[in-house]
Amino acid sequence: MHWKSLAKTALLGTERSALPKEVLQFLMEQGLDTQKDPSEVILEAAALFSQMNKAGFPLKKLEGKMPPSVGDDDEQPCTARSSHHLKLILDGTFEEALSEFIFHLNFNNKQLPPSSLPDLLKQCKTDKNLWDKIHPAIGKRGYWLMTQNPEWKSLIALPNEEVWKSGNKEERITLLKYFRKESPEKSIELLEGVWEKESYQNRVDFLKIFKINLSKNDESFLENCLYDSRNEVRKIAANLLAQIPHSELVERMYWRIEMSMKFENKKLEIELPDEIDETALRDGINPKMASYRSGLKAGYFGQILSKVPPRRLELFFDKSPIEILQIFAHSDWTALLIQAVIESTILNKNEHWMEAILGLWLQNEDYPIWQNSSAKELLGMIPNKLFNQFTLKSLEQTKGLPEENSPAAQLLRLGKHEWDDQLTLIVIKRFQYWLSDTTTFYWDSSYYKKILQTAAYKANPTLYDALKSGWNYHAPTYGQWQPDIELFLRTLVFRKEMIAELEK
Repeated sequence: MHWKSLAKTALLGTERSALPKEVLQFLMEQGLDTQKDPSEVILEAAALFSQMNKAGFPLKKLEGKMPPSVGDDDEQPCTARSSHHLKLILDGTFEEALSEFIFHLNFNNKQLPPSSLPDLLKQCKTDKNLWDKIHPAIGKRGYWLMTQNPEWKSLIALPNEEVWKSGNKEERITLLKYFRKESPEKSIELLEGVWEKESYQNRVDFLKIFKINLSKNDESFLENCLYDSRNEVRKIAANLLAQIPHSELVERMYWRIEMSMKFENKKLEIELPDEIDETALRDGINPKMASYRSGLKAGYFGQILSKVPPRRLELFFDKSPIEILQIFAHSDWTALLIQAVIESTILNKNEHWMEAILGLWLQNEDYPIWQNSSAKELLGMIPNKLFNQFTLKSLEQTKGLPEENSPAAQLLRLGKHEWDDQLTLIVIKRFQYWLSDTTTFYWDSSYYKKILQTAAYKANPTLYDALKSGWNYHAPTYGQWQPDIELFLRTLVFRKEMIAELEK
């Protein structure tokens, strides 16, 4: 409305028309001197409205009191250079370095730069694991900022049991996670009050949260879940019960193994069940599952074995994990037995069995079992020390770079473990030798790029001076690999400088 009056006066001329009083009052409120020559007032007003139109809306006056200032003088913010490093991470230039940046930030008791807080808090809405990492470093300013935005405020809001009755699914899951950490028995109490009314998908998602602080105290509730009409619910409950030492489900599964498997005179005999009874169905056994490549009967047995903790197999055979796996490897049911024990090792996170399984893989690389999802999941969860030891051992079996599906190549591409210095130097030196020796860019050698990308973030960046030398710039295929090599070295430099700056 004011703009129309201003345009009308400008078109008619200040001699024939004057600005209305309400327009003059508005201009005065915006800080313009309306006592000047009318033509100057119109020009300045036009400039003002032009800027307002660019902004898209006029700024409103603040109603109420200003929020109190944040007293964060006792906190140590990261330097301007570290803020720049974080900006490069958040804009995607070195995206994979975020976890490492936050780790060193927390380790050195530094606070996140205020300018980056909005972007990080926005990410936390979809990545709750990120919130767990950054919340020690957001400082008083960060917590103050979160209280100003309802979306961020929910990250630090204290649990309200009313949410369980009226909140959406995400809010209810957040509440359950809180109680699983602080008071697991309260989470059971909440679920028992609504369990029968929930959809099966909700029941599945709620049960997945029980992996937090899972204990013997959860057994009774989970046993009741085995009576659920949906196999999906029974399966998750059974997997959780299989992780509770000496649970009733574990004892039932072990009894079934004793009835079906015999080891006498160094010979393993397995009598596959013709069918499964109602109790086995209740324990989460899927009667239609034949994913062990040996039919339905083998599927029954494999599912049962996968719920028996590997430690119980040591008692059954009175042998070590390595010896038991050798027995399995020479049986008529090799794939079935190894896959089942891999699944059991994943459930129970047994490191001794992880090491034994990796040793068997090294001796029998051609087993199809190593290419399935369970085997790949196991690789991702092995401890860092075991990863380095086993990968080095695998590399010792070959002179050059490992083949694409070899144990070493699969482990090197994972990107889930830190590489020790010896492993890094061996891999990069072998890559340099291969690059100098090869004359053709083969399509099947492209997976080396993934290994190089992984090394950029998992190798020790202080090795940069050793790793930047030894490249044959005159090799026939160097031009094709140059962008990847330069990115590898540039990433190492970035990480080295990033860590050093956070340590100041």
